Amino acid sequence: MGDARAIGENFTNWYYQTFDVDREGVAAAYQRRLLLLCAAGLPDQTRAASSSLSSLAPLGPPLPPALASAHQRGADSVLTYEGEVFQGAVAIMAKLRSLSFRTVSHIITAADCQPTINNGVIVCVIGQMQVDGDDKLLAYSELFHLQWNVETNNYYIMNDCFRISVHHYASG
Repeated sequence: MGDARAIGENFTNWYYQTFDVDREGVAAAYQRRLLLLCAAGLPDQTRAASSSLSSLAPLGPPLPPALASAHQRGADSVLTYEGEVFQGAVAIMAKLRSLSFRTVSHIITAADCQPTINNGVIVCVIGQMQVDGDDKLLAYSELFHLQWNVETNNYYIMNDCFRISVHHYASG
């Protein structure tokens, strides 16, 4: 369980720090490359936080090659953004590029992490975002399923679900 927490927390810090500086930087995580490759241009504290990802082993013993499933070899990532589904790194990055805000700052309230089958990690994030310098913070939740890729020997984002937290109250 400790490894899942370390992997999830390091990933969460890397992802939002990267997204806040330049959202293009998160493309590598959807393309199943080493997450560290995108951290090279980030401040030292970000690089230090993400560098421990490369030293973490998968959470369990490797499966025999004959049992390695498609997602272990790097199936397409899937993003559900406010109910809209985007499959594959190209479609996901097109969606992230199309977001109307120019600047964003994520404030992480909590990131809960659990190991999953086949060496994966679920990361459930809740937080707030400040968009384009607006004083009003938007609450959000995002769920990542990080999957171990036996070909690259690292994690990639297999699933990503994002929602702005809007509550509809009954009037009356």
